[in-house]
Parts: sequence; structure tokens; C-alpha cells
Amino acid sequence: MESHNSADSKSGRIGDIDVNNEEGSAFEGVEVKHQIPITAQLVADAYEKFKTARTDRYYLLTTANMDAADWEAIDREIAKISQIHGCQVIVNGVYSTLKYYLRLLNNPADFIDNYVELMKHDDTVKFQHKTVWNDLISEGIH
Repeated sequence: MESHNSADSKSGRIGDIDVNNEEGSAFEGVEVKHQIPITAQLVADAYEKFKTARTDRYYLLTTANMDAADWEAIDREIAKISQIHGCQVIVNGVYSTLKYYLRLLNNPADFIDNYVELMKHDDTVKFQHKTVWNDLISEGIH
């Protein structure tokens, strides 16, 4: 993750997290919303960020409850983007996505160890982020 000193459109990034290929261009993007439900308009806004890139997948993840979401409108927007661009847009919850991918690891504890090590040396992770992380770990993540 990069420090957010400017909008993604001004920085040339397609999301909060860009997954780049060997040439340095993003083939996946991840955008995370905290307590903001994903709407068809947010999907359309995301498309504006990556439409000129050769992006294979774009994840729109949220910590919000999506039970009341207008999934028909979201799915229509996703289908339109797929037809025009070819990018697979994935709307999901942050926690369910993490659970899914962590189960693919041989030892999920390795993720935590590596994450902690990265946090020690990443200048974009601020003191308040580390404080919250330490609080979560001391309480136990459920």
C-alpha cells in the first residue's frame, strides 16, 4: 500500500493496492471501503480509475454489511464493465475475502509473522495504525 497523499487518479494508481506485473503495470487492483456499502455507482467510479489500464481483476471490498445492497444494479454494472473492458470486478466483504485467501496458505500463522515484520519497516504505516494492530492482537482476532 502506498501513502495516500493524492487521489488515485492523480497518482496514476488504480486502487488502494495495485498488484503489478514484471513490467510495473497493475494487473489487479484492490479498493477497500471502511463501513461504506458498495453500490453500482461505486463500481462505475472504480471503472473510471482503471479503464485505461490492462487490469484483469479489480476488487471492491468493504467492511460494511452488504445484506441490503442492490445486487441487481451492482451485477449489471459489473457485466457492463466486463463486456467493455474485460476486467473481472469482484465485490465482497473484506473479512470474507481474507478468510478465503488465508485458507489457501499452508500455515496462516506465517502471514501474521510476515505482516508484523512488514509493519515494522513500512514508513506508510503510522503509529496509530500500529497501536490499533497491537490492540487487536492483544484482544485476539476473532
